[in-house]
Amino acid sequence: MDNLIEIWSQDLKAKLRQMRVHNCAKLPSILLPFNLIECMQNLELLHVANCESVKVAFDLGAINAGEDHGAARTLPSLDNLELNSLPNLTHVWANYSPGIQGFQNLTYLMVHSCGSLRILFSPFIAKLLVKLEQLDIEKCDVMKAIIAWEQEVDDEGMRNTIIFPRLTEVNLPNLMSFFLQAYTIEVTFLKRLLLHKIPKLIGLCPASESNFDTPMHSLFNNKDTLTSIEEMEVSKMDNLIEIWPRDVKAKLREMKVNKCPKLTNILSPSNLKCMQNLEELTVENCESVKVAFDLGALNAGEDHGAARALPSLDHLELNSLPNLTHVWANYSPGIQGFQNLTYLKVHSCGSLRILFSPFIAKLLVKLEQLDIEKCDVMKAIIAWEQEVDDEGMRNTIIFPRLTKVKLEDLPNLMSFCPQAYTIERTFFENGGSCQLS
Repeated sequence: MDNLIEIWSQDLKAKLRQMRVHNCAKLPSILLPFNLIECMQNLELLHVANCESVKVAFDLGAINAGEDHGAARTLPSLDNLELNSLPNLTHVWANYSPGIQGFQNLTYLMVHSCGSLRILFSPFIAKLLVKLEQLDIEKCDVMKAIIAWEQEVDDEGMRNTIIFPRLTEVNLPNLMSFFLQAYTIEVTFLKRLLLHKIPKLIGLCPASESNFDTPMHSLFNNKDTLTSIEEMEVSKMDNLIEIWPRDVKAKLREMKVNKCPKLTNILSPSNLKCMQNLEELTVENCESVKVAFDLGALNAGEDHGAARALPSLDHLELNSLPNLTHVWANYSPGIQGFQNLTYLKVHSCGSLRILFSPFIAKLLVKLEQLDIEKCDVMKAIIAWEQEVDDEGMRNTIIFPRLTKVKLEDLPNLMSFCPQAYTIERTFFENGGSCQLS
């Protein structure tokens, strides 16, 4: 609608439940002024896309809880809001006051390709969104924070904790911080976290609870925010140096990491102790990673015990890690763990000489599939990296469930295992396959 200048007649009450507005170049700069908002008590879904003139989505101007029209009428039924390709949008909510109420049923909020939007909402607005479940932000190039003040305000009477009791999924690329420095975010039920292209982020949380002086370096200011997350994807994070804070217990079941060039270790010893539920791990295109699992401090003789070394991990993929030298490092004979790993894929790891030692190989009692490709300097699948005293070890390595082995494009591979060890070939006897090329 190239010449549409008004969506709805002002002061005309509406039964509208859904509204979609696309490609209306001449709409006024304010999409819904306050008097139009008051007329749309039944609006549940609002999608706006490719409207270049829109600068403000909701102008709450004259809406005041103390007046007759009251803030209770501020889109109380709105459930789904999508704002896409609004290049001049500077405010989703504008001219609000502390007495405003509304938007209490919003569960899904998507904001994509809004290149002039610096913050998403203020703490005033954030505290209204008690039913928000999914937050999806992409390609907002100048956005610095999800929650922040746009100007100095007197917030002395406000609680400094912002609670999203139902938020379960967050997709956040291209920003500096989630939070305002003086506020704490509580996201009790956050299940899925997607982070993409956040160049200033070095970690999910500050190094210590009291460090709030560099909000652009950490996403959340409270480590407890992370404890409910079950799925996490991290990609194109140019300065990320730590995937998960140390000593923070995790419910994580699935983790995918891609193109994080400054990441050197995937999981530290303290991470291994905290991730008892991790089932799937995929790491790709991280050029600085040298070690996947540092088992250093895990010792069966200590209280925390080696039994905590990723006991639920089932699926492991390591791809295009050119400087990876160890999948498992700093292990000892007493280490236990990885007992549920069934699938192991290692591709294009050009510095990896061996895959695992006999110590580690004997832990992998449920391994079913082994897929190794394009590891140019790999000499053996199983070998010692240095001389060890293995006199007390059984010299038979058993993979009772291994059914498929694929070894491809390994120009320096000389053997599967050391001469002193025997591989029990139960997988051939049970119809397994071995592909060599």
